Amino acid sequence: MTTLALVPARGGSKGLPGKNLALVGGRTLVARAVEAALAVARIDEVAVSSDDAAILAEARRAGATPLHRPAALAGDEATTIDLVRAVLAERDDVDVLVVLQPTSPLREPVDVERCLDALTQAPAAATVCALNHPPSWLLRIDERGALEPLGGWDDVVRRRQDAAPVYALNGAVYAARAAHLRAGGELVGPLTAAVVMPPERSVDVDDALDLQLARVLAGAVTAGA
Repeated sequence: MTTLALVPARGGSKGLPGKNLALVGGRTLVARAVEAALAVARIDEVAVSSDDAAILAEARRAGATPLHRPAALAGDEATTIDLVRAVLAERDDVDVLVVLQPTSPLREPVDVERCLDALTQAPAAATVCALNHPPSWLLRIDERGALEPLGGWDDVVRRRQDAAPVYALNGAVYAARAAHLRAGGELVGPLTAAVVMPPERSVDVDDALDLQLARVLAGAVTAGA
């Protein structure tokens, strides 16, 4: 059985230019994703897909296979599943695919391992993080400037302790059997098993504030080691 870890890392980023090569704990986001995959014995190969020469060079330095991403899969409208299907079309030897987004720099190898473990019971798995507040607390501001709940006011005023726990995808790890994906299955869907990660490892770097938080948390882990 061949397990491939894929790190999708486009060169362009509107929110934080060059973010995939930004440093957290002295290593780039790309390198941190590659290192997490290389630390998992069940992963046979790590590949970084990018349209950016600097990112592909960083992938080589980190020990990954660089995959040049065609322009059709590098635009803002291209999705991760589009890339996944394109890679699998070229690699009929792959039995399990793991996707590690570089924007989740605080994931640990154990998070990848737990997703692979989940594939014994489900065709796909994805990491999630518990939300601090229930979605019923989400509000709009109406045309008068007044608060308007997405649901009803009764749900908004409910104590947080009384609300059922809810989770959000954190983007750190996706894993799936290749046969499931080749048959049209999704990375995230009704058959996807949830693997819960703690909030301190669930930072998703989308802007400068996220990057700063990731750096602070990475420093705290190093200091406590």
